[in-house]
Amino acid sequence: MMPQVGQVFRQRYQLIQRLAEHAGQQTWLATDLDSPTQPTVVMKLLAMSPQLQWEEAKLLEREAQLLQKLYHPRIPRYCDYFLLEQLTDSRFPWFCLVQSYVPGVSLQQLLDQGRHFTEAEITTIASEVLSILVYLHEFVPPLLHRDLKPSNLIWGEDNHLYLIDFGSVQDQAALDGATFTVVGTYGYVPMEQFGGRAVPASDLYALGATLIHLLTGTAPADLPQHNARIQFAQQVSVEPALVNWVSKLTEPDLAERLSTARQALEALTQRQSLSLPTVRRQPKGSHIRLQKTSQQLVIHIPPRGWQAVSWLYCLGVLGGFWTLLFQLPNLVLNPGLSWFYLLLLLASLLSVLVPAWSQTTIQGNRTHFTVRWKLFSLTLLQQRGQTAKIHPVIGLYEQEKPGVKGIMIQAGKTVLLTNPMAEVERHWVIQEIQDWLCLGQPQRSFAEGQPVLPFQSDRVTVTESAAALVIQYPGSEKYWTLAAVPLLLLWLSLTWVTFPWLTFFAPCVSTGLTLLTAIVGGRLYSKRVPTTLRFSRDHFVAYKKLWGYTWKLFSGSNSQIDAIQAEIPAKLQAQGLFLQQLVIRTSGQAYPFGLGLTQPERHWVMQAINHWLRQPDQKI
Repeated sequence: MMPQVGQVFRQRYQLIQRLAEHAGQQTWLATDLDSPTQPTVVMKLLAMSPQLQWEEAKLLEREAQLLQKLYHPRIPRYCDYFLLEQLTDSRFPWFCLVQSYVPGVSLQQLLDQGRHFTEAEITTIASEVLSILVYLHEFVPPLLHRDLKPSNLIWGEDNHLYLIDFGSVQDQAALDGATFTVVGTYGYVPMEQFGGRAVPASDLYALGATLIHLLTGTAPADLPQHNARIQFAQQVSVEPALVNWVSKLTEPDLAERLSTARQALEALTQRQSLSLPTVRRQPKGSHIRLQKTSQQLVIHIPPRGWQAVSWLYCLGVLGGFWTLLFQLPNLVLNPGLSWFYLLLLLASLLSVLVPAWSQTTIQGNRTHFTVRWKLFSLTLLQQRGQTAKIHPVIGLYEQEKPGVKGIMIQAGKTVLLTNPMAEVERHWVIQEIQDWLCLGQPQRSFAEGQPVLPFQSDRVTVTESAAALVIQYPGSEKYWTLAAVPLLLLWLSLTWVTFPWLTFFAPCVSTGLTLLTAIVGGRLYSKRVPTTLRFSRDHFVAYKKLWGYTWKLFSGSNSQIDAIQAEIPAKLQAQGLFLQQLVIRTSGQAYPFGLGLTQPERHWVMQAINHWLRQPDQKI
């Protein structure tokens, strides 16, 4: 016969209500008839049936033994423990544990009711649970709860947190090589506890997983993971410092996790200055210095030296020396020319020194992002952009040259560039910046699959409607043809100054006019003659307009589009240049466009086109 409501045990404990039942173990609310001050107690009953797993009895006995020596206002007090060998109408004896009753509801019950916890409530819960863990962990040896989760945390009627269910508690005095029963709940248990080697930081992991459950409303086991880390930062909207602190509790690596409850409690009060966990290990041999808190990011990128020098830079320097050597007879006859060629040589040297021996410092806070270039402690350039405008998909900065590259950070209309880094360093730095940007931000703001419209750029505009997608970008298709004329004039001017009877001013004026023509002509062409690429429901067309005249570049049918991709034109690839362009590939032809767009511009234009073409009302 099972225990029934109204049944009295040992002529003292009368059962009132069954609270839970699982695998031969029942939890009852009961009245202590001998206690007028606190008559309500909780009784745990375990039937000693043949099907009983002996470990269950050991857990209940361990809980009884530990509760006898625990005296904390937020832990239920031990009342009694006994064995009922001759229970009426029962074929087997029962273990009984009696402890004080905590009026309230568990956090799991509140979650099941759809309760949303505020940031202040999360902080209060964390602080009160940590105060309990400080008490447990500072026993000698430390006592580990090993099953901390929302169902074992009671929100009392006095608005305080209580920790219950101490059947899984273990002290840390076990010898190496001892065998332990794996206890705990999946999703709240760190890897070392699965291996039978729980430490105080294991309870901190369980607390962090519990807080993640309260923040997101989703059990930790149901959340995505990356490198064994629970990915929750983009699903909450709380201050980044709190997200960072919870992340430090749930670090899979014990060396990166907060190690003690007291340390975690202190870090909670000083979470604004708490360093962020690294997303990836720093590449071996890298000298980049990285410092992250929830509010600030500082990255020092040292110079790469000769590793950052490409053959284009070397050709520039050799060209400068060659020109100087070639003009030595003229310099003897006309010393005024020496200044011109010294400036040319200096420009050639800077083309090597700046990329190879410059260093950049990235400093970011939650409002602004700054990149500072320095050459031998001399600040050459400082760029600044708004942090809120930085797109989370940061592209590699593919400079139009081979060799070592830096990264590009697109902050709205501002483009921030760094000095060169190795490829593994670029990926590492990009991942760290992305992690810092996403900290505490809603996932919808950083979804890579959603296009960023309208596009923020001085050069490219994207306009979307139900009927059409219109993209305007610089008319750079004929840029190299346009630039060929001033480049030819530049070459003629350099040849011209080889004659000794020319004065110093002639080559300077000729070169200045040539460069001015190239710069002004290129800008006027790209701004005044932009290219428009328009997608309608059935067709796409690219055209230009000038002085009211329109000429078509190409057109095609949407139904024939196979892919939209970025690639290097064959002609430029043969010339050793690495300018990428976008290409619309159909079943029978390729339509290139967007030569000279930056990588973020190419990425977002492709994203906008693909998103618009996938819309349900598109008939393709």
